[in-house]
Amino acid sequence: MLHLFVIFNHDRRREHHELIVFLLYTFISEDLIAIVRHEQLGRLAERLHKPVPSRLAALDLLEHPIFDPDLLLLSLVDHAAPHENQHCQQRHKKSNFIVFVQFHFVLLLNRQTFLTCSPANETSYPGTLEPEKVLYWRVDEFDGAETQKGDIWAFSTPGAVGNPQPANDAVDAQIMAMLTWTPADNAASSELYFGTDADAVKNATAASPEYIGNKALGSESYDPGKLALATTYHWRVDAVYPNETVKGLVWSFETADFLLVDDFESYNDIDPPDPNSNRIFDKWIDGFGTMTNGAIVGNAFPPYTEQTIVHGGAQSMPYSYNNSNKTSEATLTLVYPRDWTEVESTKLSLWFRGDSGNAADRMFVALGNSVVYHDDAGATQIGGWTEWVIDLTAFAGVDLTNVNKITIGFGTKNIPAAGGSGTMYFDDIRLIR
Repeated sequence: MLHLFVIFNHDRRREHHELIVFLLYTFISEDLIAIVRHEQLGRLAERLHKPVPSRLAALDLLEHPIFDPDLLLLSLVDHAAPHENQHCQQRHKKSNFIVFVQFHFVLLLNRQTFLTCSPANETSYPGTLEPEKVLYWRVDEFDGAETQKGDIWAFSTPGAVGNPQPANDAVDAQIMAMLTWTPADNAASSELYFGTDADAVKNATAASPEYIGNKALGSESYDPGKLALATTYHWRVDAVYPNETVKGLVWSFETADFLLVDDFESYNDIDPPDPNSNRIFDKWIDGFGTMTNGAIVGNAFPPYTEQTIVHGGAQSMPYSYNNSNKTSEATLTLVYPRDWTEVESTKLSLWFRGDSGNAADRMFVALGNSVVYHDDAGATQIGGWTEWVIDLTAFAGVDLTNVNKITIGFGTKNIPAAGGSGTMYFDDIRLIR
C-alpha cells in the first residue's frame, strides 16, 4: 500500500522552487496522500505529472504540530506517474530517517521509499534509528544572509512509551481524570512524573516533587485525585530498563471549566453479557415495555447513539417521545458527579435539538420530584442546537450535595394528556459556574 507525501516550501530566492517527495509504505490506506502548501498548489501540479489538477481533490486543512496551519491535505485518486526530472533520485531505506534540505521543512517517515527532487545539498540523517527511543531534533532556516533558529521537536521511535490518556494536548479533561499509558515494549517498569509546570516536569528527577513513583508492568495508571478546573497539567513517563532509563516525552492536557454530567461519548454498541457493554438505553432508563411512559432512548440497532447529529464530540442521545395519553421520561442514575456544589457550580447546562415536524410539547428536567420546565412551550420544534441553562436554585427542595438522578421529559410530569410525538437530540450536559 503506497502513500505519497509532499512537502513544498517556497524558497525566499525566487529561482528555487524545489519539492521533496516521499513515497511511504504504510498500512493505513491505498490512497496516495499529498501534503502541500496551499499557495504552491499550482507549482505542485507542474512538478508532478500531467494532468494533475483533475486528479487532486482538496479534503481538509491539516492541523499538524510540525507544520503551519496553511498546509492542505490532498488525495490523489490513483498513483502518480514516475517523475521525469533528471535531478530526481530514487532511494530505498528500510529504517527511519530524517531528510532535510536548505529552505525546506522536514517530515519524519517510517520505513519508506522516497523520491527526491531537491538541490544537491540534501542531507539524510541519521540512518537507522533504535527502537524504543525518544529523540529531539531541530531545523534552522538559512536565507543566504542569516540563520533563523528553529523550534526543538521530539518524537519517539516504535515500541517506546505511548498512548497517553488523556491524550496529549487534550482539552476539557475532567477533574477526576485517570492517567494511563502503554509501556515501552521491552521495559521492566515505568517512572511517572506529574505537575503543573512543564519545565519542572521535563527536568524532574526522582528527587523532585513532580516524581510520582515507579509503576510495575501491568500497572500503567495513576489517579491524581480531584484536579483543578481550567488548569493545564503536564506529565512524563520514563521507560526503565535493566541497564538504562529512557526519558519520556512531556505530555499535557487541560481540564475543563465545568463538571461533566454526560456527554454521551462513553456509550458503545456492545451487547450483554459482555462485561464491556455500555449501551445508552441501559443507563438512561426510558419507557420501553411500559404503557405509561412514551420515551424511547437510543436507536433500535447499532449504532445505538446518534453519530451524525451531534453538538460536541462524536455522539449524542437520540430521544423519541410519544405523549398520546402519557408523558415521556428518561432517567439517568448518577455515579459522578453527585455533589453538584463541589466546584461551586451554579447552573445546569444541556444542549438540545428538535425539529419543526415534532409535535409541540413541554420539555422538562427533573431532579427527583423537583421539576423545571423550559420557558418555550414549543421547544420540541426548535431545529438547531440550543443551550438550555437552568439555575440550580430552581430545583426547589433538592439536596444539591447528593443528587441521585436526573430526568429529561416531555409533557407535564405525572399528568398524562393527549399529545403528539417527535424526536429530540441531547448532548453535553454540564454543571457550570
